[in-house]
Amino acid sequence: MQLVLASTSPRRQQMLEALGLQFTVVAPHPDAEKPLPRHLPLARLQQLMPEVSEGKARDVAERCQQNSLVVAADTVVYCQGQVLGKPGGALVARRYLEKLSGRAHRVLSAVTVQDTQTGLIQSAVEVTEVRFRKLTQREIDRYVASGEPLDKAGSYGIQGWGGLLVESIKGRQDNVVGFPLGTLEEVLKIFGRSLYDFARV
Repeated sequence: MQLVLASTSPRRQQMLEALGLQFTVVAPHPDAEKPLPRHLPLARLQQLMPEVSEGKARDVAERCQQNSLVVAADTVVYCQGQVLGKPGGALVARRYLEKLSGRAHRVLSAVTVQDTQTGLIQSAVEVTEVRFRKLTQREIDRYVASGEPLDKAGSYGIQGWGGLLVESIKGRQDNVVGFPLGTLEEVLKIFGRSLYDFARV
């Protein structure tokens, strides 16, 4: 049985590598990702999140050999009824950071595992509450200028300079990075597997 990571995220790859796991990476097609509505209630977002990660897992599973477990994940930031994805540019990043400044928000990650042999697919959603301290305009400008927020959900990376913006966290910190490994382990148990099974000997 081989482990396949259906992701283009270097952070997710690094987290599995840090555990010394043996896995391969297969990028899902961009059109495999179902877009989420920008405004919706939190409960509805939690229902929809697995559809995004499951789309990625199914896309990659179709291209993988039998006897593989495909792992996919998707992470968003949710603040005041709005989904904040990757900003893609400085203007949107600045707007997101101004919205998050001095407020609590939630980070949601959906984690999916699919068995290519049986077709069985299972998902779980992890939610972590993060509070930002009140940011000055200079802090926002300097952080945006660093380029770090541009490819990250909610416009910040807690493992980098973005960690300086955070006042408190309730829940799993690795979820805020975008890959809650404890949640992945729980989903793997449904398949009778563990991350330990994929450790390099």
